[in-house]
Amino acid sequence: MMVANDIYLRNNSDNDDQTMMSKSGTNLTRSIETKQYDSGASAIVDFFTKLPSEILSSTLTLLSLEDLTTIKSVSRQYRNRVIACPEVWTTIVLSQRSLKDYEPHLPNIELHVVNLKLYGLSSEQYQNIFSRIHKGHFKKLRVIDIKGYDLFNGKEDDVVMDQFISALYQIKETITELSVYIATTTMDQQQSTIPLEDIIDKCINLSKFHYIQYNAVLKQPQFIAESTIPQQQGMTMDRPNLTDIKLDFKSIQQSTLDTIMMRCPNLQNMSFYGCNITNNIEFRNKLPSSMISFSRNGLYYTRPSTTINVTRNGMKDEDDIDSENQYSFPPTGPGYITSLNGSLGEFQDIEWVIDNDTLEKLETFGIMFRCSPPTDVINPVSDSCSLYSATFHKLRDLSLYYNNSSENDSFFIDLLRRTPNLNGLSIYDCDELSGGFINILRERSIHSLTSLYMDCVFEAEDQQGIERLFRDLAEISQQQKKQQMEGNNIQSAKGSNNSDAGGGGMKRAILLNCGFNMDKVMDAIAEMDTLEYLDMQCCEMSEGTMESFFEKLVKRQSNIEAITMTCQDGITDKVLQYMNMLPKLDSVSFWAQDEITKHGVQPLRDNPQFKKLVISECEQIQEE
Repeated sequence: MMVANDIYLRNNSDNDDQTMMSKSGTNLTRSIETKQYDSGASAIVDFFTKLPSEILSSTLTLLSLEDLTTIKSVSRQYRNRVIACPEVWTTIVLSQRSLKDYEPHLPNIELHVVNLKLYGLSSEQYQNIFSRIHKGHFKKLRVIDIKGYDLFNGKEDDVVMDQFISALYQIKETITELSVYIATTTMDQQQSTIPLEDIIDKCINLSKFHYIQYNAVLKQPQFIAESTIPQQQGMTMDRPNLTDIKLDFKSIQQSTLDTIMMRCPNLQNMSFYGCNITNNIEFRNKLPSSMISFSRNGLYYTRPSTTINVTRNGMKDEDDIDSENQYSFPPTGPGYITSLNGSLGEFQDIEWVIDNDTLEKLETFGIMFRCSPPTDVINPVSDSCSLYSATFHKLRDLSLYYNNSSENDSFFIDLLRRTPNLNGLSIYDCDELSGGFINILRERSIHSLTSLYMDCVFEAEDQQGIERLFRDLAEISQQQKKQQMEGNNIQSAKGSNNSDAGGGGMKRAILLNCGFNMDKVMDAIAEMDTLEYLDMQCCEMSEGTMESFFEKLVKRQSNIEAITMTCQDGITDKVLQYMNMLPKLDSVSFWAQDEITKHGVQPLRDNPQFKKLVISECEQIQEE
């Protein structure tokens, strides 16, 4: 068996195609673990000296071309079989690495390609592929995703641009998604840019159009007003299928965005970078009523999804399904915003969403501030800036980015003070968590908090304060568990009323690179009876703390279901014995845990209770 990491996923089905023989000759049921990324699906597969042909086809349908390149280096004898599997080639990734090996096979492959991804090719290679599309070789092509360096930059690449446009026009009636990302190394304002107006005019069935070229200034497109287009030209201004558009440049003129919104009445997702809006409110009111998410220069706004139940004033409209769309946005504008995320370079940018009614409906707030708030807005004397005065009754998830600085600490404390029903809190890159922040968190949030995420919180100004915080969370968790057992759970009694926080009780604790002492914190976490998931990485604690922690979990018959440990001191074979005794634990991941051994892991492998066991980069566990 040739595999870099030991990733074991138990599959209790009777699918014989996935039942293989291990080195020792025993039956071992494994499944392929796939993860979806922007670049496609990745897969981790165990390969054997002789791979049964009946397994090959179903296995390879999950893999992209780049994955196959890696596998072929191990199993070259299956090259001809792979080429003969048409279903494998619905999605292919052509890069400098893979194109060389597979270019001779393109005539056989391209007939089946639906999704074509071109990453980092040379100008000549791009021309070759675009030429083949133009000549009609890719008959089923629907999706094109391009990532290149210095592509379409300057006169020398005009030929590539011409070939690209010719290729698009060959599939203008069938292409549905087009994404182009150009990572330029120059700041040349004369760089060629894609002719937006031609693409929107010609590719009538596009549903997704992303074009990113940060260093380029988008030339003013020759968009023609709808009223001036002669009917005999056969041009339709409306593009109802185009629902997802992203345009990122060094500079875009607002008229370009205005025209796009006019032509695309069903836009759901829109993102742009490089355009200064002259009138925020006027532009916001032009957004189509179908809009769900919107990004302006790095700041993201999310509206209620049309696919979920509608909630008005805490009551569901269960009897009126058709009301979902009309309450997502009123016809007069984009409506209220439920999620505000991204980065903020100037506090004035927040004026885009300044509206008391709007901000008080926020459910998610995760802004990375690249600036400090003016001192006169922390305690405003008027309601002109509701971000600094509104009470966020509906806010459930809050992410705070300290950026290794304390300059926004006062604002974060004030924001937390005005968020009474918080469920999830995330804290990033904090050199020292202030005592004032810990105190307000204990005062305002412990009764509702269900998830706590800390990443790179290196110190706590008040060590005893943070220990008391986790102790408070443990006590609330015990109370919540007791109420559940007695059948008097407050959350169940209130049903689906979203105006309430849900009763609290910690369910998720994710602690990564925490530098404050964790000894007493771990004692408190062990007593969180509602805890379901624990993820830890490189946290500071004394020797023996982890063994005591897991022993306590076993004694309390913890309900924890999933654990992930990465480079975490104290994870030993003794700890694994305790894990194997936890009644509901069924998912465990170990990454770079050098103290555990094969002998310690084996009982977990043998335990049918575990659905997922991931062991990667552990020094004492290597495949023979």
